[in-house]
Amino acid sequence: MASLCATLAYDRALGEKSVVQLPRPGTPECDEVFLAAWSAFRHVTTQIGQKLLVEDGHSRRLDPLDAFVRGRDEVPAHLRWAETEAMIRAGEWSGHAPLPRTRSRGAGR
Repeated sequence: MASLCATLAYDRALGEKSVVQLPRPGTPECDEVFLAAWSAFRHVTTQIGQKLLVEDGHSRRLDPLDAFVRGRDEVPAHLRWAETEAMIRAGEWSGHAPLPRTRSRGAGR
């Protein structure tokens, strides 16, 4: 999973020359490793956003979605992927924030 995060960090640092197309949840290409990496990335993005909100003086209970959006908007993806890789390699990720299982489009129709 850390190797996947490192690959994505490198690719996202290329900006417009980025070549890795991320699979979408619910597709055959999106397996447990990708979902776990995405969950860790989402966690890191939210933590960064919460830190930014606190630094800006927000003292009320922070909404995780607001924090995620703030982190996503203010910190480039390659830095968030690199931070995710470091967290995983350091053993600081336990997977405590798993993504909910989703059904692919058209399922059940």
